[in-house]
Amino acid sequence: MASNQQAEPRVDIGSVMKDTKAGRAGTVAGASDGKIQLRPLGGGMEWDVDPKDVERVSPRDELKLRLAAENERSIYGRHW
Repeated sequence: MASNQQAEPRVDIGSVMKDTKAGRAGTVAGASDGKIQLRPLGGGMEWDVDPKDVERVSPRDELKLRLAAENERSIYGRHW
């Protein structure tokens, strides 16, 4: 691999990743046709992401994201 190319991140089902193109994060639900499928942390419809457009979130950011999703769910209920 050339030094100017980044390796695609390893993704595990259930891990939290950030879609850098869309600017939102989700839980890895699977992979299909060369795309990674992310599901919003609060639940809902999955969306497809090109592997080059995802990055891992830090444990601290994952906690923040999960807490925000839980707070939204407790205030507004599920939206799906």
